[in-house]
Amino acid sequence: MNFEVGQFLKINNEKYQIIAVIEFRNLKDFCCWKEYKLLKDGKDIFWLSCDNEYKEYSLSIVTNDVTLENFHSVDNGTAEVLNVCGDVDVEKGDRVEFSEYEDESEENIVSIEQWEDMKEISSGYYLDAEEISLISNLKITENKNNNVDKTNEIIGGIILILFLIFFFSNRERTPTIKEYIKKNTSSFTYVTSITGAEKQKADIYRSSDDVLITAAEIIRAIKGEVYDVQENKDGDNSVAILTKNEYCFIYEETKKKETFVQISSRKFAYISSQGPYGSSSIARTFYRNYYFSRAYPNDYSSRYGRYPSPYSSYSGKFIEKNPKDIYNIYAETVRERERNSIRQSSSGRRRFSGGGLSSGK
Repeated sequence: MNFEVGQFLKINNEKYQIIAVIEFRNLKDFCCWKEYKLLKDGKDIFWLSCDNEYKEYSLSIVTNDVTLENFHSVDNGTAEVLNVCGDVDVEKGDRVEFSEYEDESEENIVSIEQWEDMKEISSGYYLDAEEISLISNLKITENKNNNVDKTNEIIGGIILILFLIFFFSNRERTPTIKEYIKKNTSSFTYVTSITGAEKQKADIYRSSDDVLITAAEIIRAIKGEVYDVQENKDGDNSVAILTKNEYCFIYEETKKKETFVQISSRKFAYISSQGPYGSSSIARTFYRNYYFSRAYPNDYSSRYGRYPSPYSSYSGKFIEKNPKDIYNIYAETVRERERNSIRQSSSGRRRFSGGGLSSGK
């Protein structure tokens, strides 16, 4: 459920216009959600919260006349503003500390936010997804020519069918890491590529966030569907992520101390002895040891054994899988969240989403 500034929504049979959008990210679990600033009757301001990951929605209004009597705490933390669009006093990078409460009915909610320069209190209630709908901006003019009407109906029907086919065939597809990074130009900037044997290539991108947040964002983007992931706890805190076909390495570049992401196929790693571009010796060692330990045995026996590999005589440190690694735990949490999305959607009620009732100043 995603909307744009200027669109009109119907919520509980009331009409609202979107005048601003704020996208937030919870710094505790990296969950993202959007807040829509709504104008009703040309004067009243409301906020619609849409947490699509947890299928949780709410409508609230800023008010200082509220009590927490008969309310209990359900969530708290710190959120960061990722993107802003429209008329709102918030900038990308701003942070807010939030506390959220609900009453015994689990219908009514209160949110307290502490921004850098002010404190705001909002009250509202939960919504089900079917209570929110987009009002089309198109005005249909009656056409007295029946033939034209029928032609338009047929064309519209064909377009609708094609759209539904495209939507349902693509909605469940999880992007690869490379696809996600390449498309997300607001967070990742292409730096260079490294070419290996067998026409294999590794692409290097600069991330706008630190290693921790970048790794978590990638895991979330691919819905936790990782083969293995681990942090270099004994070195520079670089993070290695393996999927079925990809090897992603997130690290700090040595010169400018920026976060770099190297993404390649597992085949590239299998046939190459090169370390990540611009990485430290510690990162390069972890990159090789991790691949040798967690991927090489399987790649050799079932995929690329016919190709020569520098790992055939490698004598680096063997890295055991660490299921207690913070990134393994996070990946499992994201996977479980995706698997339970249908059940969560049917419940229609909030359960500790990690944010989503922000008034956005």
